[in-house]
Amino acid sequence: MIGLMPQVATLASKPEWQAADRVARLYATAIATIVALGLVTSLPRAVYMMQSGSVPPETFANVGALQYVREGGLLVVAAVAINHMILMRRRAGGQARRLSPLVVFVGVLLVVSVLRSALVGISPEVMSYGIRILVFPLLYVSLRWLDGDIAQSILRRISRYVGPLIIIEVVLAVYQIATAAGLYGTTFLGPRPWGTMPTPNSLAAAMVAFALLYAVAKPRRWVLWMTLCLAVAFVTGSRTGTLGTLLIVGALVAYRIPYRVLLLPFGAGVIVLALFVLSSASFSGREIQGEGRFDQWLLVLSKVPRDDWFFGLGVGMGSNATLSLYGRDHVAGTVADSQLLSTYLSFGIVGVVVILWALIAIVKNTPLRAAYLLVPTTILMGAVYNIGEVAPANVVLTVVAGCAAFRSQETSGLRSAEVGTQMTHPLTQRVSV
Repeated sequence: MIGLMPQVATLASKPEWQAADRVARLYATAIATIVALGLVTSLPRAVYMMQSGSVPPETFANVGALQYVREGGLLVVAAVAINHMILMRRRAGGQARRLSPLVVFVGVLLVVSVLRSALVGISPEVMSYGIRILVFPLLYVSLRWLDGDIAQSILRRISRYVGPLIIIEVVLAVYQIATAAGLYGTTFLGPRPWGTMPTPNSLAAAMVAFALLYAVAKPRRWVLWMTLCLAVAFVTGSRTGTLGTLLIVGALVAYRIPYRVLLLPFGAGVIVLALFVLSSASFSGREIQGEGRFDQWLLVLSKVPRDDWFFGLGVGMGSNATLSLYGRDHVAGTVADSQLLSTYLSFGIVGVVVILWALIAIVKNTPLRAAYLLVPTTILMGAVYNIGEVAPANVVLTVVAGCAAFRSQETSGLRSAEVGTQMTHPLTQRVSV
């Protein structure tokens, strides 16, 4: 980095890039801490399963001080990012002073939905479960206002900071395959591992998100770390983890091949074949007949009264968090097993529009290579998980999408006017992982 200073001396003074380095380091440290808390929040449950050899009841306490600290930290990071976005808009002046339509839309949606939910008797605790999901689209929008050099540095620093956490998950996964009881079934490799997470599916979601982080950030030895994450996702026996592995590897291959459209039929055939193979007990650890999630979605939709089809059941309904409060027999305790469906139950048709709007924004505002990686994986995990509630995958996916996106035009203009050409800053150099 020192050797690069003469090359960038005319573009950025030392105090400027030192200040940028400090901002990137603070963001990365805060986000990595939130990710770490997401990995250990369910540690009591994971330890219980290793010691007792049995799965605890659904009401087993996972909510504790660490979860509240994690949620509070996420709110602080989002608030700081949103405040930075507002300041940058004010500095840009003109059209940039207007709030983003997505921010206005989410704000109006939140107010209307909360008022309606309060009128029908939904408790504030339940509503908080649904409201917290809206943090992620707001965080994505605000992260796009960070300078491009800082955004790149954040991703690469996070990829360095989470390395030890991934090693811990790998060691635990190997240990559980070798010694644990087959609590969630047994694959051809052995018992399905869960690491420090509550279930193998949660571990698979985290590992796919980490693999995506390395594939997009591309720090040193990123292929090694990505492969390690995808290997853990595969051995969990989670079909979503294996499909996520196929999507990420397929996206990296497809990006380097001309006439990519011709790969679509081939890719669809591979996914269908993979679903068939992965439904066997040898790969998934259980014999899967039909498609259980489709049945679950139909069951959930059947519980929505006709009068509520447009507005949903109320803020927080359909979330994983309500299960421990009401149980599966209550309509509010029915897990949607899909972020799209869960958002519909909370906010109705308008909530679905917000999800689709966010997806279109990712497609539109993401460079081609990152879009190949982000979009299919995000659709997959959002379709089969309440991904907004699955920590730390929810945070990792949002930060990767926000930092990898094109910078807003106003921010780029400010950067060019103040410093000069982008992408020549010392912060853009790869960090050692």
